[in-house]
Amino acid sequence: MAEATPAGWYPDPAGGGGRRYWDGTSWTSHVSPDAPVQPAAAAPEPAAPASAPAHAAPAPASAPAPRPPRKRRKGLIIGLSVTGGVALIAVVTLVVGMFTFLRPIEGVPAALHTDLSEQYDYTDPMLDLDRDHEFHFDVDYLLRDVNAANSPKTEQSGYEEGRAAPDWAFQVYYDAALTHEAGATVVQPASSTSYPSDDRRIRVVPNDSTYARAGDGQRDISDTASSEWSLHDEYYLVQRADKEGNPLAKPIVTMFTVKREMATPVASLGTPTGDGSLALDWQAVDGATEYLIVASEAQVTGPRSYTLLGSTSDTTWTSTSVVKESGLQNEPWPERQNDALKAYEGSSADEEGAGYLPGPNYGTSGWDFGVIATDGKRFSPYQSFDTIGQGVGALPYQIATATLRGTIGTSVPSVAALPKTIPFTSLDGATRAAITYVDASQARPYREWYMVPMFARGTQLGTWTYVPQAAVTDLQAEADAFNAAALAAAPPTGAAGFQLVSAPVDPNIETVDTYPDVAYPVFGSTELTRFIAAHLIAGSKAVDISALTSAPGAPQGDDALDEALAQNPYALGVKGAGVYDNKTLYVTYDKDHSAIEAQQAEIKTAVDAAVAAATTPEMSARDKAVALNDWLTAHAEYDYVALEAKNATGAEVIPDGYEDAWTAAGVLLKQAGVCASYADAYHLLMQAADVDSVVVTGTVYSAGRHAWNKVNIDGAWLAVDSTWNDSPDANRFLLIPDSGFQGNAARSEEASWMVDSLISSYATTPQ
Repeated sequence: MAEATPAGWYPDPAGGGGRRYWDGTSWTSHVSPDAPVQPAAAAPEPAAPASAPAHAAPAPASAPAPRPPRKRRKGLIIGLSVTGGVALIAVVTLVVGMFTFLRPIEGVPAALHTDLSEQYDYTDPMLDLDRDHEFHFDVDYLLRDVNAANSPKTEQSGYEEGRAAPDWAFQVYYDAALTHEAGATVVQPASSTSYPSDDRRIRVVPNDSTYARAGDGQRDISDTASSEWSLHDEYYLVQRADKEGNPLAKPIVTMFTVKREMATPVASLGTPTGDGSLALDWQAVDGATEYLIVASEAQVTGPRSYTLLGSTSDTTWTSTSVVKESGLQNEPWPERQNDALKAYEGSSADEEGAGYLPGPNYGTSGWDFGVIATDGKRFSPYQSFDTIGQGVGALPYQIATATLRGTIGTSVPSVAALPKTIPFTSLDGATRAAITYVDASQARPYREWYMVPMFARGTQLGTWTYVPQAAVTDLQAEADAFNAAALAAAPPTGAAGFQLVSAPVDPNIETVDTYPDVAYPVFGSTELTRFIAAHLIAGSKAVDISALTSAPGAPQGDDALDEALAQNPYALGVKGAGVYDNKTLYVTYDKDHSAIEAQQAEIKTAVDAAVAAATTPEMSARDKAVALNDWLTAHAEYDYVALEAKNATGAEVIPDGYEDAWTAAGVLLKQAGVCASYADAYHLLMQAADVDSVVVTGTVYSAGRHAWNKVNIDGAWLAVDSTWNDSPDANRFLLIPDSGFQGNAARSEEASWMVDSLISSYATTPQ
C-alpha cells in the first residue's frame, strides 16, 4: 500500500507536480519534489455518468473506511438539542403543495447543491481561528489583471470595461456548495490604483456586515465595530489561480471556522400558518435574551446587505406581519406579503413576460435568511436558509395583476364567471396561482356594480373584480356555489412536498450502522441512498450513516434521504426523517411497524400479480411499459375525494384518513389515489418487470405540484405520466421526451427526487 500523504501537504498551486505545505494561514516555501503518492480514494459515485446508474442494488458488502467529515449543510437543516432527557430534532414531514406554478423565471438551475469533490481539491479544515484572521499568499502576478482575465463581463455583475473586475482568484463562501459569497476583501498593494506599490502579497481579510437595516435605522448584528468573520459557522476559502496566475485545474478549498462566544440557533422552517407566511422555529441558545430574524441579499460590489425582519424573545416567529399595507383605505388584504424576503432582481415574470434573468451571483445564491441569538452584547452566527433553494421562493409576494387583468380585465358578467384561480408573483419572481375564495360578506356596492373580493387561498393576498348588481340574485348563495366549484376544479396534481417540524427523539436510542434485512426491493442511485432506504423500509429509528457520508464523493446525507423517500414506495408510514450533522439519520413513523409490514406485503402481492397478468418475460421493455401503464389506468381512478379533502382544509398537510391516496397503497390496494400514488405504483410495477424506472416530482405550470415517472427503454430515458394517461385523452403522455410535455402539461422538475449531482443523467432523449 502506498504511504499516505502527511497532513498539510497538498498539490503545489504553483505547479511543477510536487507538493507544498499549507501552514493553516498561507502556502509556505516548503516543497516536496519527491512527494509521496497519495493512496487511491474510495471510488466516488459518478458526478455525471454517460447513462444513469442502475437504480436498484443489493446491500453493500461493507462500508468504506471513514474519514473526518466536512460538516456541510444542504436543504432544510435539522437540529438536535437535549432538554430533560429528550432531544428535539427537526424532521422532514410530507405535506401537500398549495400553489400552481404558471410561469418560471427562466435561466435559474433547479439543482442548487452538487457534490464538488471531483471539481476541487480540499485542504484540511482550519478550526477555531481568531475572528480577525487574515490569509496571506505570495504570488507573482497582479491580482487586478488575473481577475480581469477570468471574470465574466456581465451586466448583472456590474463589471464592464474601465471598472475593476470582481474577485476571481480568491473568494470566500459560507456554504459548502460554494454559491453564497461571504463578506471578504481581497487586497494586493501592487494592484491598488490609489496607493500602488511593488508588494504583490495578497491578503484575504474579513468583511462581514456588522448591522442590518431596520426601518429607517439600523440594528447591530455583530459585537464588533470592525468587520470580522462573525456571521457564519463555516467559511470556505477558494483559491483558483496558481502562483503565476494560471487557472488551477482543480481550485483549492479550505474550510475554516472561527471562535464563537454564542452558539448558533439551530432552526427549522415550514409554512404552518396556512396563509403563505414563512415560519421559523429554533432551539433556545444558552444566555440569549433576544433573537433577530435577518434576511440578506448579495451585492454587486461590497459585502452582503442585511435587513431585520423581526425580533423576539420567543423561539418561534412568522412573517405574517412582514407586509406592505395597501395604500387604499380599508383594504382587506396587504399589497404585498413576505415583503423583505423578495428574492428576485428587476422585474417579475408577471411584469416582463420571461422575467429578469439573474446573473451568476443572483437567482439561486443571492438571498438568504436566518436567526441570530444575542444577549445585547454578544451575537451568534446564523444558520443560512437559501430563500430560493429551500423552497421559500414559492411563497406569495403580490398579486400578478398584469396576468390577471390580461385574462379577465376588471369585471366579469356574473359571480359564476369569476376566475377559479388567482395568479400571484412569488418571492422568486415567478407567476404562480392559488384557488380563488370569494367572501361575500366583504363585497362592496359601487354604483351599478358589486366590488367582489377574491382572496387567493393559502395566502394573505386578494384583489377586487366588478360584477353587475343586476346579474346577482343572492350574493352569498352565489359566492358559496362559486367557492365549491373553484375547489372542485382544482387540477389532478396534488404531489407531496416536504416541510420541517419538530418531533421528540430519545437521545439514548441505540443507533444501528449495518445494512438491515429487508424483504422488499431497495432503490437508490448511490450506496448511501440505498443504505438509508433499506432502513426506512425496515422501520429503523436511528441510523449511523457517518461511514458513508464521509466517503470521498458521497452525496450529503439529507440529499440522499430526499432521494430515498422519493424512490422507495415500500418505505411506508414515515412521519418524519432528518439527518443530524450529516452523521445520524433519525426517523419517526405514524403507525405501528406491524401494520406497516402488513401493508408492505399486500403491496408486494398486488405488484407481482399485476406484472404476471399484464406482461410476459419475452416482452420488450417498451411493450412492458405500455402494458403496465394500461393495466394501471384500467384498474385505478384518480382520488378526487382525497384531493378535495386536502383543498377544503386550506392546509398543506395530507388530510387525516387519506394517507394511502399519496402512496402506492392507494391505487394498488384501494384502486384510487392522487398522482403520487400512480407514480409510486408504476415505479414498483416497472421495477418488478425488470425495467429500470424512477419517480420524478416537479411542478406543472398550469396545475401545481405533480409526480410522474421516467423509464429506461433500451438505454434511453423516457417520461410516463400514468395519472394523466388515465383520462379520455388516453396515453398522450406515454414514453415521451421531457420536451413532450407541452401546453397545459408543461412542467419543471424539482431537485429532491434524485441526488443533485445525478439529476442530469435522467434527461430524456428527444424522439
